[in-house]
Amino acid sequence: MSDTSRRSRRGVVKLIVASPDGSRVLARPNGLAGWTLPAIPAPVPLETWTEDASRLAESLLGTTVEPVRQLGADAWAVTATGRVPSAGHTWIGVDEAARLGADEAVLRRWSTGTPTP
Repeated sequence: MSDTSRRSRRGVVKLIVASPDGSRVLARPNGLAGWTLPAIPAPVPLETWTEDASRLAESLLGTTVEPVRQLGADAWAVTATGRVPSAGHTWIGVDEAARLGADEAVLRRWSTGTPTP
C-alpha cells in the first residue's frame, strides 16, 4: 500500500533570488498586488531540485540558475549567475519579500552576510 499523505500536488515553486549584496530579492510587478516573486510550475513539495526545474528557472530569469536550498514546500533559494535581465524584474527589500512569502530569517542572514545553514 502506498502512502498518499506525501504525494506531490501540482503548484508553483517560488524562486528566492538574492541580489549580489544580499540586501534585496528579485521580484516583478503584479498589477494591484504590487510585487510577486518569480515562480515556476512544479510538483509541490519540490524536495529535490531537478533538471526540469533548472530549465524552467533559467528560461524565466534569462540566466543560469543554481539551487541553494529548499526554503519550504513551495520555495527554493537559488543563485542567478550572470546578469538578470532588468525588463520585467526589479529588486525589492527583505521586508517586502517576507510579506510575499520569502523566508525572512534566511533573507536577514543574506543581508547581513551571515552564512545560511
